[in-house]
Amino acid sequence: MLPHMAQRNGLIAKATAYRGLAAAALVFSLTGCNEAEHKKQLADLQAQADKRVATAEATSKEQVAALEKQIEGLKADAEAVAAKAKADADEAISKAQANVEDAEKETAKALSRARDAYKSEAKARYQTMNRELAEVTSKSAKVPAKAKAAYDKAIKGILALQKDITKDIGAYDQATLDSFGKTKAKLDVDLAKYKAAIKVAKSKVPA
Repeated sequence: MLPHMAQRNGLIAKATAYRGLAAAALVFSLTGCNEAEHKKQLADLQAQADKRVATAEATSKEQVAALEKQIEGLKADAEAVAAKAKADADEAISKAQANVEDAEKETAKALSRARDAYKSEAKARYQTMNRELAEVTSKSAKVPAKAKAAYDKAIKGILALQKDITKDIGAYDQATLDSFGKTKAKLDVDLAKYKAAIKVAKSKVPA
């Protein structure tokens, strides 16, 4: 039961009690008065009881109306609070999504810079070794016949390693922050083999 309904029922109960008291008073008064007086007292008591009941009912209606108005106000306040909470949540989500997008853009930029840096470093090392190889191959005509087979084998290995190294450098274009280490390790191994193969070929060329 709603609070205002309980309050109204209480007021009505009080009014009923007033009527009961009036009836009791009437019983006591009847013993000492004549019939006309009894009727007058009865009418007076009834009028007083009716007045009190009417007053109680009017008060109850006013209180009920006030409570209903208060409830409507609370409902409006609750709806306003809920609307504001939803608006705040939507704004927070929007900002969070914007922050995520900004972070993703910055991560992409950092990844692109890292790829370029790793590729530049790898190309520089590769070009240095290629200059040394060019110096060796420029003297290939001087390789003695007995060393020619070993020299040709070294050159064949060098050509195969060039393909591997080119592939390793290109792998940086797909590298992620987690895979840079693995990509660089593979390149380092192939460059080390490349350097060793150039050294073998150079050893077959007369000084």
